[in-house]
Amino acid sequence: LATENLLRFSLSSHRWLWDEDVIEMKTVSNGVVDLLTSRLQRLPKDVLSGLQVMSCFGHDVSLEILVHVRDVCSNSDIVAGLDLATKELLIKKADMRDRY
Repeated sequence: LATENLLRFSLSSHRWLWDEDVIEMKTVSNGVVDLLTSRLQRLPKDVLSGLQVMSCFGHDVSLEILVHVRDVCSNSDIVAGLDLATKELLIKKADMRDRY
């Protein structure tokens, strides 16, 4: 709800605000797969492409490898895409190194 701005905290009134009618009309996901699918569909195409490439290398891949692969995928700014995916909590950096 917060990511879609349906639930927000008001700094001026120090309380949470929402519109129950709008929230009731909103379709709620029935599972994790639906939730992740909808989050992935909102990503820019180049970010999604970077995640697809990354998935080919398993659960742990170095940034160095991804930089070498970026030319093949025509994804010139794979690092920015991975930063966005990290911000969206879809991936995480491993041990504060350049590994995801």
